[in-house]
Amino acid sequence: ATSVATATTDASGGAGGIGVASVYVPSATINGSTRAYVGQGTTLTASSLAVEAHATEDVTSGGIVIGVGGFALNVAKSTATVDSTTEAFVGAQRNGPVAGTAAMLRLDHAATVNAVNDSSATSSIRGGGGGVVTINAYQAEAIDSAKARAYVGQNTDVKAGGLSVTAQGTFDTDASTFVVGVGAIGGSGAGTDSRIDASVESWLGAKPGDSLVTPNAKFDVSGAVVVRANSDAYAQTDASGGTGDAFGIQALLPKATAATQTAAAVGSGVTLQADSLDIKATVDLRKAEATDNRIAI
Repeated sequence: ATSVATATTDASGGAGGIGVASVYVPSATINGSTRAYVGQGTTLTASSLAVEAHATEDVTSGGIVIGVGGFALNVAKSTATVDSTTEAFVGAQRNGPVAGTAAMLRLDHAATVNAVNDSSATSSIRGGGGGVVTINAYQAEAIDSAKARAYVGQNTDVKAGGLSVTAQGTFDTDASTFVVGVGAIGGSGAGTDSRIDASVESWLGAKPGDSLVTPNAKFDVSGAVVVRANSDAYAQTDASGGTGDAFGIQALLPKATAATQTAAAVGSGVTLQADSLDIKATVDLRKAEATDNRIAI
């Protein structure tokens, strides 16, 4: 199963007059699911098997807001969010019921179960205002909460030449603001939140964290069993701006967080015979970077 999803929104404009109030709240979200699976009650005899789910997702939200008047109030909040699920699995679905006969695989060669999520969220607000009294308040949020999961779960019976279960996630967020205020009296505030709290998980049997269950996931593999989880996360943000007010106050509050969860495991309820077992969770990158830039006008 392969999916490519894009969500884009833009809210731009301006106003002028004696008294001006501008409010813009653009928002874009991707929260679907991409799944490939061999469910419970399936009996499959074949040379080999590949179960693959791959999702590419990009969300962009932004705007340019300008207000000019005797009194100018400009308020804008831009939000870009990824909250999707990419799953490749055999047997009972995570958090689903364990029912009926097992998913039975009889393979001469290897079975591969792969889930890949490559997602990004970008949020941006630009603009400002001018007048005798000017107030600007801007907020940009970019959030990636995607989930990538690969597993051969409960209610399974697998006999194969090899088994590889891999989950991989690449996550990027970028939130930025630029605000300018010019007037006799002014106040400008710009805040950003660039946040990644995505998860990448791979496992055999019951999912990590479940209590002990009756053995119901059987593996007889003549070769190697490999369970891998890999993640790459970069959250960046910038809050910039300037003021040319005779009397002005400006606050720039950037925030970036990279808090991915990456796990590979053999859970409870597993009976396993194999030539070798390789379990590995790797964080290739977990980086958060926040900057601000104050400009004199």
